[in-house]
Amino acid sequence: VNPYLCLATMLAGLHFGLTNKIEPPEMAEGNAGAAYDAGVPFRPRRALEAMAGSKELADYLGGDYIRAYIECKEAELNKFEAIMSPAEFDWFLQSD
Repeated sequence: VNPYLCLATMLAGLHFGLTNKIEPPEMAEGNAGAAYDAGVPFRPRRALEAMAGSKELADYLGGDYIRAYIECKEAELNKFEAIMSPAEFDWFLQSD
């Protein structure tokens, strides 16, 4: 992750929450990471879809920047997904 983009996004979220007086949820007890959170996109493409749909983030970082970032990351994902891993080769293309 780009640390500058990560920090800018966190600060934008903090500012948005304070400005709009959004109440935080109840504090989690124990290991908050143990429970599945359906609101968190765990797949890269889903995260990009969520980013594309965020008007608030576009207001903070600029719509042009968001679109350019998403296009760049989608191109990277397409290139990555086109690579066949050794496991895929073994499972699908090897015959015994």
